[in-house]
Amino acid sequence: MAQARRRVSYVIPPPSESVPHLQLPSHGAIRLGSTGPLLTPLNVRTEVREPRARHPRHRLGVASLALDTSTTLLGKNGPQGILYSGGRDGLIISWDLGITTKKRKPTKPTRNGRWEVLTGWADNFVDEEGEDDEHVATDGDVLGEVKRRRASSVGKTPYDHEQQWETDLTAFEPGTHSQFRQCAQAHSDWVNDILLCNYNQTVVSASSDGTVKAWSPHSTSLSDPSIIGLHNDYVRCLAYCRDQNWVASGSFDRTIKLWDLNRTGTDPLITLNSVDSAVPKSSVYALATDPFGRTIASGSPERVVRLWDPRNGKRTGKLVGHTDNIRAILLSEDSKYLLTGSADASIKLWSLSSQRCLHTFTHHTDSVWSLFSTHPSFETFYSGDRSGLACRVDIEGCSHLSEGECIVLCNSSGDLSRSSPEAINKIVVMDDNVLWAASGTSRIKRWQIPQRRVTRVPTQPYIDTDVAQSPTLRRLAPMGDLTPEASIRSIGHGKPRRMSSAPSFRSTSSAQIPDRYPDTKLNGIPLESLVKLSSPNDPFTPYPSNRSRDPEVATLYSAASIMSVHQINRPSAQNAFAQSHASPLHSSRTDETMLPTNIARADYEERDIAADAVPISTRPDDVLHGDRGLVRSIILNDKIHALTVDTAGEVAVWDIVRATCLGRYTPEDVAAASQSGSLNGGNDEQERSPREALEAVRERIEGEAVVPTWCTADTKTGVLTIHLTERSFDAEIYADEVGFARDRHFDDDSKLNIGKWVLRNLFIGFIREEQQSRQTSSSSNSAEGPVGPSLSRSNSHHKPPSSPESPRQGPIRKASSSVVVCSPKMIPAIIPTISTTVRSSPLLAPLIPLNLHVREPSTVPQPPGASDATPTPGFHQRSRSGNVELSSSKIPLSTTKDDYFAARTRQHPTQGGMPSSPDDFSGWAGPSKTEPQTPSTPGGIMGRLKNFGGKITKRPVSDIASPLLATPSEVPPSPEGASPEVQPSPVQILLSKTLSPPITMDGPLHPLPQKTVLFIEEEASPSYMTVYRGAVLQTHQDVHVLEEAMPMWLIKYLLFNEIPIPTPLVKLSFVLLPWNKDPECEPLPELLNTTQSRLTANRNLRVCKLIHHVQEKLEQVSGSGPRPEAGNHSQSTIPRAEDLYEILCNDALLPLGMTLAAVRQYVWRQSAELVMHYRRKRRQPPV
Repeated sequence: MAQARRRVSYVIPPPSESVPHLQLPSHGAIRLGSTGPLLTPLNVRTEVREPRARHPRHRLGVASLALDTSTTLLGKNGPQGILYSGGRDGLIISWDLGITTKKRKPTKPTRNGRWEVLTGWADNFVDEEGEDDEHVATDGDVLGEVKRRRASSVGKTPYDHEQQWETDLTAFEPGTHSQFRQCAQAHSDWVNDILLCNYNQTVVSASSDGTVKAWSPHSTSLSDPSIIGLHNDYVRCLAYCRDQNWVASGSFDRTIKLWDLNRTGTDPLITLNSVDSAVPKSSVYALATDPFGRTIASGSPERVVRLWDPRNGKRTGKLVGHTDNIRAILLSEDSKYLLTGSADASIKLWSLSSQRCLHTFTHHTDSVWSLFSTHPSFETFYSGDRSGLACRVDIEGCSHLSEGECIVLCNSSGDLSRSSPEAINKIVVMDDNVLWAASGTSRIKRWQIPQRRVTRVPTQPYIDTDVAQSPTLRRLAPMGDLTPEASIRSIGHGKPRRMSSAPSFRSTSSAQIPDRYPDTKLNGIPLESLVKLSSPNDPFTPYPSNRSRDPEVATLYSAASIMSVHQINRPSAQNAFAQSHASPLHSSRTDETMLPTNIARADYEERDIAADAVPISTRPDDVLHGDRGLVRSIILNDKIHALTVDTAGEVAVWDIVRATCLGRYTPEDVAAASQSGSLNGGNDEQERSPREALEAVRERIEGEAVVPTWCTADTKTGVLTIHLTERSFDAEIYADEVGFARDRHFDDDSKLNIGKWVLRNLFIGFIREEQQSRQTSSSSNSAEGPVGPSLSRSNSHHKPPSSPESPRQGPIRKASSSVVVCSPKMIPAIIPTISTTVRSSPLLAPLIPLNLHVREPSTVPQPPGASDATPTPGFHQRSRSGNVELSSSKIPLSTTKDDYFAARTRQHPTQGGMPSSPDDFSGWAGPSKTEPQTPSTPGGIMGRLKNFGGKITKRPVSDIASPLLATPSEVPPSPEGASPEVQPSPVQILLSKTLSPPITMDGPLHPLPQKTVLFIEEEASPSYMTVYRGAVLQTHQDVHVLEEAMPMWLIKYLLFNEIPIPTPLVKLSFVLLPWNKDPECEPLPELLNTTQSRLTANRNLRVCKLIHHVQEKLEQVSGSGPRPEAGNHSQSTIPRAEDLYEILCNDALLPLGMTLAAVRQYVWRQSAELVMHYRRKRRQPPV
């Protein structure tokens, strides 16, 4: 079958030893024709960088977190917590937290509709809800009936398996460092979201590489993450339906797809499409679903929350109110409330039953990127914004919204010297005691936070009745501090509360206020860390300051509920302003102004944004440090060296052929270079982008070389990765420019094909193993004839000739896991045994056994169920599609050695032409011509040698593939009574040929770092998909796997030294004239005639060859005859051409090793035809 286009990639590992620091040369330093970069070691000894960690760490920003508090490790009495982190480097890392837990005690049922009471919508809520009744009406919707029964018993049933344990605060030790557990290089691009499913036994991840993958970290045998879903663009977010056991993924391709974890394959259960898929703002940034799979909520830049019914794929509503992109969404377990965070810096609470906004929280001043809550109805929730602030809103147990707490917990941007804050990408919290925050850096910070309000406030304190009726103290005291009668009066059910009679000053004296509320704290929390929560129904709320936002103004209702906005008696803005500035004796807040308050309390009363508060935690309790990853790279013009810049601003120089780091420049030197160079760096305080840093260094050190592009580089995963395709054979360099000047295998004219050189070193183990295998096979089957060995070898890897080629069986990689790294101290996990009584509905799909080992790695392992588990459905069979182009015979890359020049003729397009490069001055590029497509050939990978190139038309499914059975139409029928003649397949014919791999002249061997990782990737959308991953030093162990994974062009080169048709060489025309401007120099004649002074030569021709050409032509003009042949004794007395003549361009003397292309680009610098002059070399005066 046709093969999709594939490429070879290798990852250059970070240096394991210290790398020398380099000194930047001065601006405008003379290169003298040097092709390589100007590398000057720094003489001053600098500090050695801290040693690298022994285990993998995140190299780029951490984008997502997931917390497991239910998995018990072997030998432990209970779970101790496992934290999973997904980063922009494609890594998923698990950490052992070591936090002691205990069984959670049952709690009282949560009262329904508290948000409606707190926000003044209680009248509407009472008429709509009826869950408190014992009898649940049946309307025929069995699944809905199950859902209502479940919702009606919230808090009465045992906790779910994931919530059965809580932190044991008596045994908690602050400062305990978390330990590395496992790491998986799951993706080749950013990991945007991760979640836990299957009772925390499976990690599902979404990535910018367009895949959704599942990983079983607790599997008895190490298993690589497998693909369970595909998108055509970045996958941004995930949501998990616990009872239906499916995962929803939202993507920038403007779709939401549901993936069933009970079956294999990459076909979604259903695809939810946006209203207008052509609108860019329909990209999905946030997702949420309820545990029963009845509602999906999505947020996008179109500023609308869309509601979906995943059972039929229809949209059920939309919530309008935000004014910017919606970045975070939470959906309550009973599907009654929705919490959304937006780039408009607001958090909105929605009622899904009425589809209206109940309240808008405006304590953030920057984009809200993360929301977290484990409360069934969000009475306690956490939020993190782009400025690095993390806050907690807690109204549990409050009778009024203004009695709730809004605590500024921490600021992840602790380093105020950084010009850019550490935005909080994700927040997870363990039992409202410990908080982890993931930011734009590679670090993960853990913070100790205060316990919930209900655990800090006593339930039955003594308080005077008059004081309890005071609206001021009712705001200052928690709900538990009031008598039951006062609590009932304070609720009001949406009506204006009755103001108490004017109390005496004695009744509000300090003797009546409990001693546990000092002047600087409220419920044990410093007032400076609190933000005042205001309610739109509070008649005692002052008019908002100019820095705050009116919650009612910021709150917009959905289009369906605008007309149903309840009417409530509120003071107008003008009246509120007048009241807040009136005399204290006539103000509506007489009670409060008469209180003996201090500055801290006054500041708290006026503080309505988190930026004005002081975080309650100033230092993290623990930090999971990361490495400094690479964020950008460029390849220098010699195409041998590359520059990278890391997250700290340090620039490094790499030899990408030998996969080594040559040195680094400090951030201070880079900043100084960008200021004093030609680039406008600005002032010292301005932070420069990675691109500016690279360009500043590049301008100082880059040599004068013109080499065609043979590879590309990226740093998407925080390391330098080099990619090669079939066009990697277009670049040639002189051997003496890359360290082989004195090598006996090469002379001054020897060239190296960079692509051949690199590929031979990467796959030398594979080549040698193939040669040894061929020799062994030939010796053991010598009696079978010349075709015997190839037949026996090919039959072990391929189908019979009558059978069509089968697609790949799952992902192409080694049997042992190559992407998972475990700590040597890792304690195995105990697989949980889940009783069927925990499952809430008999209508749910049965679970499949945990650690189900099948050949297809796409199967997502599930926890063990009971005896009602049913077999897993069969694999979905899908084939790969693509187009194949037949390649023609190959031609050598370079021209004949002796034919340097030719008369300039008109160029004609040739096959294999490519667009001209920047240093190509001929101005033409022939269109690529290919042969007609041929039918796919039978056989295995070696059979694909007949097919070359090719491109795909749709995304392949290389990681998820199943064998296809041959259909009757594929097998030609044979006449009755006649046995079909078995013809040898093209694979067998090719294998019968003698191997002729590349030799040392094609690619000299050199050692590569041991940790160099090799990839073979297949072209797909939005990025390439990995079909093989292994170490460079172990290719000899993966011969059979590599044969299946390698593209055609690679196998042909490695085994037969054949390369695709190279890009046609572009010759360069120039004029060569005598230099007669210097009267001291002897004038030289022109070369024969004027017409022959106009020449055409290879762009890579060196100046030294041009001098030899001048000498030969001048000898012909003078009639001195040819020079003596080589080996003649008199040759030693004849001076060399380089000692007699020299070439100039633009009055500049040209180095002997400079090529014509470099002369035109770096010396001539004009669009006109290149003009050079020759003259007799000046004699140096005697010393």
